[in-house]
Amino acid sequence: MNPVQISQTRYTAKHYDPTKKIPAETIEDIKEILRNAPSSINAQPWHFYLAEGEAKEKIIPAIIDFNVERARDCSHLLVCTIETKIDDEWVEKLFQKEVRDGRYRPGADLTPFYKFRHDELAMLQGGYDKGEIWTREQVAIATGFLLFALPQLGIDSTTMGAVDFKKLDELLDLKAVNRKAVCVVALGYRSEGDKNATRPKSRFAKEDVFTTL
Repeated sequence: MNPVQISQTRYTAKHYDPTKKIPAETIEDIKEILRNAPSSINAQPWHFYLAEGEAKEKIIPAIIDFNVERARDCSHLLVCTIETKIDDEWVEKLFQKEVRDGRYRPGADLTPFYKFRHDELAMLQGGYDKGEIWTREQVAIATGFLLFALPQLGIDSTTMGAVDFKKLDELLDLKAVNRKAVCVVALGYRSEGDKNATRPKSRFAKEDVFTTL
């Protein structure tokens, strides 16, 4: 499918086939897609948890209402978390990885690049919310990046909002590793009875959402 076709046919799965599991090699592809997701100043301020089978039971107590069925029947649950401690150590780790990956010209003075990265992240973390809004935005970008790629892997998905994220943080002991859960995505294969698959897509007309300047 081309990108336009994906945008026209991709939908949120409402019911999953519990007998179908995502192959291990496809899970590795999903990890690689998320690893390559874009983020502001390449900060990558996230961590992702994948659970399947019995491991999903660690997460399901935080799932609310109608999403419980989806969480139980899907192949995998993806928990997207933000990093809440982006300090000098984080900046150094990020910068050194960029150096090893050849992001900078050999022999270049790297001091200005390091200072820019350090100062930008310090500013973002210094606001009233300690950078949480910005960090959540980066995870949203990564999630959107994944959702658009999944149909090309033949994978259905559901971004779930009915989640007690405070409880999920406690269940996964995320505070101990300076993280917060902000999103849960069900991954798997739609059931034959998922009527949302055949329901027409409804979106505002282009003239309602675009203005050409």
